[in-house]
Amino acid sequence: MARHTGDSGKITLDGTQVLLVTSFDVTDTSEIVDATAIDDGADVFLPSKGSWSGTVNFQIDWANGSGQDVSSGDQVAFVGYTEGDAVGKMALSGTAIVREVAYSTGLKTVSTGTLSLQGTGTKLSKAVVV
Repeated sequence: MARHTGDSGKITLDGTQVLLVTSFDVTDTSEIVDATAIDDGADVFLPSKGSWSGTVNFQIDWANGSGQDVSSGDQVAFVGYTEGDAVGKMALSGTAIVREVAYSTGLKTVSTGTLSLQGTGTKLSKAVVV
């Protein structure tokens, strides 16, 4: 089984690479519907609507079209690459609404930001880069 490290990850929002990303997390979920009938020998469940959400953590750099200049409420096209964007690598993608943008700074630290994303319209897509 091939393994990879996070140092080759990459995020784009609306086609612009978000620079200085330190990590990202994506969760793909599905609602489950209880379809158990009285005469079933065991509980029966069916998949229903799905959704996804995620966070992107980054070091702040307002210059050079860094992709960090989004605001809460913005709708963005998200693409996350866990092992780089070369041909044959896996990409996670979907349309998302920026739920929250948080910034943090402190003495003797790098200023950081976090984007909280809520997928909308379709489930998270997984596809090989071609």
